[in-house]
Amino acid sequence: MNKTCSACRTRKVRCDGLTPTCSPCSKARRPTQCEYTSASSASQAPKGPLLSKGAACFPCRRKKKKCDALRPACSTCRVAGKDDECEYDDTINRDQLKELQLHNQYLQDRVAAMEEAMAATASASREQPVNVSTYLEEQLLYAVNGVQEQAPFMFPQFDMGNFAATPPPMATSPITPYPVQIPLHTAAPQPLQIQISSPVMDIHHLSTPTTIQDLDLYRRTFIEHHGQLGLSLPASKIHAIYDGDISGRVVAPVLVYLAQLTGCCLWRKQNRAEAYLSTESLQLAYVFQTLDSTEDLVVRLQVHTVLTFYFLVQLQMNEGGQQLTAAADLAMAAKMQFPPHGSSQSDLEERIGSLSQLVYLNKAAQIILGATTMLTPEFDHQYDQLIKSYPAIAKNNFAVLRAKSMTLLYNARQLSGSLRTTGMDWSGDSTEGYWDMITSADQHMCTLKPLMLRATYEKTSSSLMRRSGLNLKLCMIISMTAAAELHSILMDTHLESRQSCLDMVYSIVRLTSSLRDEDYIFLDPILGTCWTMVIRVLHHERTTPLQICPPSDWDSAMTVVVSSANKLGHELPFMDSSIETMRGVVSETTPSP
Repeated sequence: MNKTCSACRTRKVRCDGLTPTCSPCSKARRPTQCEYTSASSASQAPKGPLLSKGAACFPCRRKKKKCDALRPACSTCRVAGKDDECEYDDTINRDQLKELQLHNQYLQDRVAAMEEAMAATASASREQPVNVSTYLEEQLLYAVNGVQEQAPFMFPQFDMGNFAATPPPMATSPITPYPVQIPLHTAAPQPLQIQISSPVMDIHHLSTPTTIQDLDLYRRTFIEHHGQLGLSLPASKIHAIYDGDISGRVVAPVLVYLAQLTGCCLWRKQNRAEAYLSTESLQLAYVFQTLDSTEDLVVRLQVHTVLTFYFLVQLQMNEGGQQLTAAADLAMAAKMQFPPHGSSQSDLEERIGSLSQLVYLNKAAQIILGATTMLTPEFDHQYDQLIKSYPAIAKNNFAVLRAKSMTLLYNARQLSGSLRTTGMDWSGDSTEGYWDMITSADQHMCTLKPLMLRATYEKTSSSLMRRSGLNLKLCMIISMTAAAELHSILMDTHLESRQSCLDMVYSIVRLTSSLRDEDYIFLDPILGTCWTMVIRVLHHERTTPLQICPPSDWDSAMTVVVSSANKLGHELPFMDSSIETMRGVVSETTPSP
């Protein structure tokens, strides 16, 4: 039987008994003293103290090896050459304890700061104990109920003095109380004079069950859709709105409250929730309070145009008409189509975007609601000159592209109605405007198409790019409808115009079929007008075919359009008339093949 050296006996490995050094000891990573002693003498050698449970290092416990718990590394780990892996419970616990202590101190600092701010707000509120939230909600509820009983849509003249107010408090240091006059939309009791101080935004003025986290969600929703609202905000203002900064240093406080109001509305529409109407009422009151003190004309125009969208979506027609009138009056009185000399690129984009949104809303009201224009021809001409002066902005700003598309559609419908009524001589010079308009529509579609293709390219499109792609699809459908309207004027007498009209119509159907169900909430009621025109052309081709495609294709195209119109009607207002017209056309007797 081979002898076993003390080192192999300690490590519990097979020893070959070679002298002067056995094979395991010669192959060890660290120099090991190979000595041969009898087993009895080894058993009589003094042993170290017994280790308490859990005193061994982690590697020895995991591998179930003997550990002497030496520091900084035990003998087993040292012999194995793994000193850096030798760790004990108390070392890890010390690191975790230090981290928890630092995090606890951070939380205590946050709590102390919020308690200080809340105490300051409560102290200011005790000077004039008025339940602001309850009062505002009662007054706004009274106003909304009054609006719902009004007559159908019309754009009346109104007194802007109704919206005169003083802003709610902003974050200042030291804390200063602000007098607030509550704005009313209809006859109501005299407003109260109260003192409010709000170093932390809206902590005590949130309508139950709204929380600070809810307002963050609403502002984020607004930021995701601010381009669709015609706003061209620089990154600094977007970040300030996202943070809820009402200090006024970066962004006007009215835009923060407007973001919370509109974001809440959009969030409700997307999630089909009606639980937070009181929140919108309160935020609407704050918007009107801060609007009167806002001196920036571009910001005021932005607020009026967004409020127009908000009220019309809520089917509050009178209020929407008032806001659109206020926006038009402001833009024309201040001659905002003439930007100040030396304006920065971001200021120009904001101004042009706001004016484009006004033009778009004005044309949409004329087409969808049959309203009269609120902008003079001189303003329209000066706006066109402004757009031509900044082609880089005009080709990359969604508000400008959408306003251009809507203007083309409006002008095409006007020209089509005029030419069909008067029966003009197409050989005269009076029809030059017709061909110029077709050229303009083709050029605009050439601008839109590459932008739309890039934004809808699936492999590279983020959620923001997909939203942009959807917006550009909307512009493309509107522009193609304008071109189809123009070509349809000569459908019965000019074969090429009829073919071009059909090409536009089938392009519209293809784009419509690419829409997803979740896209309809982000679209526009103007599509009802576009699809109605498509249905009429398809019906005309079904009754008097050009023999370029089988009738089954016409029926399939009509099915796509009518189905899409019904989906849009479930999501957006002002679609009833278009849907009824489409149903009337489709229900007519189908000619025999």
